[in-house]
Amino acid sequence: GRMEVDGSRFDCISSECPAGPVKAAVSAASLYGRQKAEFEIAGSNAIGSQLMPLIIKAYADKLKLNVTQVAQPDPLDAVFNFADGSGRELAAIKLRRRGSSTSFRALQSKSALIGMSSRPIKQVEVDRLRAAGLGNMRGANNEHVIGLDGLIVITAADNPAISMSLDDVGKVFSGQVTDWSQLGYPPGESKVYAPGPDSGTWESFNTLVMEPRNLKLIGTARRTGTLAEQSDLVAGDPQGIGVVGLAYQRDAKALNMEATCGLITPPSVFSIKTSEYPLSRQLYLYLLHN
Repeated sequence: GRMEVDGSRFDCISSECPAGPVKAAVSAASLYGRQKAEFEIAGSNAIGSQLMPLIIKAYADKLKLNVTQVAQPDPLDAVFNFADGSGRELAAIKLRRRGSSTSFRALQSKSALIGMSSRPIKQVEVDRLRAAGLGNMRGANNEHVIGLDGLIVITAADNPAISMSLDDVGKVFSGQVTDWSQLGYPPGESKVYAPGPDSGTWESFNTLVMEPRNLKLIGTARRTGTLAEQSDLVAGDPQGIGVVGLAYQRDAKALNMEATCGLITPPSVFSIKTSEYPLSRQLYLYLLHN
């Protein structure tokens, strides 16, 4: 009888193979009842700002297609157009980067086919998507770990702080410590910067640092729309402190993390891969299936 297999797990090398992006996009269009060969990827700014555009371009290179990024009025949006050698457009990917929590809302409304999240899906989100008839998003076909990352606590380069314990980090971000002199540094009001409330980076930091200590973010914290924006603001503020993903250090200084036993761990690719760094995390893609 007829046997069906998951085509995404195989490479087609015959001259009769279908064009990959066209088939994928048409499948997505069919899922949502659209006529255009296009689909949307939504969610995490940490993934969407740098990593996902590189993945999209590498995908186009593998298929020997040309891809053009089209800027949008909102810098958190982008469109990638796929075209063949003659310039004929075959498909388009819309990329929306407004935080991990928005990925699950986009999946639920079926406005997105792929959700980017820099933290694992919550049980309440699993339940909502299942109730919407979209299956178990923790299943092997829906949840995919695409990389490891580390949260870094950042200051300006000329800030004298070098290492900080997680307890002290929590005290600064909660407002229990409001002046650097309380931590043994020259006096100056500590100014807290933090990702927006929909950010998976913030939710990961909240889970790893704030919630275990029953702390909440200080009300005067400046919330930023992107991690790059936050890093640049902190880098220009000698009294500032913030938290971003490892890839968004830019011109800021990353602090080492100090354990209660006195062991000091710098944020690095090695310490994150080995989970020695205490603020390590996984990055996820969540997929809808027909």
